[in-house]
Amino acid sequence: MGRPSAVPCGLGREWLQIHSRCGWSEVCARVYIEAVLLQARQRSARRCVRRSFRPVGRSSLSGLLRRCAVQHSFAGGAGGTPTIKAGGLTMQVAVITPYYRESVELLQICHDSVAAQGHSCRHVLVADGFPQDSLDDWPVDHVRLPEPHHDIGSTPRLIGAVHAVGLGADLICFLDADNWYAVDHVASVVACIAETGAAFVSCGRHLHDPDGRYLAECPNIDPEHFVDTNCMAFARPASGLLSQWVLMPPYAHLIGDRVMLHHIRHSGLPCQHLSRPSVHYRCGKAGIYRQLGLPLPSGVSAPPDYASSFRQWVADGNPPLQ
Repeated sequence: MGRPSAVPCGLGREWLQIHSRCGWSEVCARVYIEAVLLQARQRSARRCVRRSFRPVGRSSLSGLLRRCAVQHSFAGGAGGTPTIKAGGLTMQVAVITPYYRESVELLQICHDSVAAQGHSCRHVLVADGFPQDSLDDWPVDHVRLPEPHHDIGSTPRLIGAVHAVGLGADLICFLDADNWYAVDHVASVVACIAETGAAFVSCGRHLHDPDGRYLAECPNIDPEHFVDTNCMAFARPASGLLSQWVLMPPYAHLIGDRVMLHHIRHSGLPCQHLSRPSVHYRCGKAGIYRQLGLPLPSGVSAPPDYASSFRQWVADGNPPLQ
């Protein structure tokens, strides 16, 4: 099947353009459309989709991702063919970065940290409605989504992950546009998988202010209850869980990393946590500064209402996440 260039949408008869330098498999396109439809249902909007791209049911998203993982192999592309060997294990690794309105300068720092990894990675940058044209000249896979999803990067994460899994990636890592990796982050994750057979690996993180100045090691990382999205890595057996980025209710995106960790912990898959931090995270909310007893730098915003999301999660019949 050729790459889909557009999908008709009944909301204002717009066309949702799907752009990628590498092309999309049918599975990628169908999962993208399902994600769009989920967003539309949540906004009570009506959309229609061309018959050849009829969306699958919500319960089938995980199955589609698993089929992606076994049916496709890497075909080169902008990122080359990233192969990692550790302890006899060969893995193809992709790092997914959703971005919104971040500057090219921040994106450059993010990408440079991926490019500097001790083993090559395919870097997938997903524009959530505001693409930076200059990224088309970078050695990355640049995926453009036609409009912002307003879900704190959840939908772009899934789209980027499906794109990479559909091309044969064995390991999916996530890195937000304003953060960066230590040079051995990917190597440490792969080594852990090789040694333990883990399907999911997490790690700690270093905290920085918005200008990049070091603050402290994050005191809140708890592999049973809280792991930041940037510190998560999904091996192939865990790829079916990636659909949870769009299946969670709208209010849950604010606490999406905790919701995702909940699904991981209840999946029965083997998990490992690396205590040594290898992710560098810019803190843009006031809460962590207060917790650490530090003055608030300029540009820091008030913390969102996490408590309401936690309460709604429990009210919906789910176990507490805190």
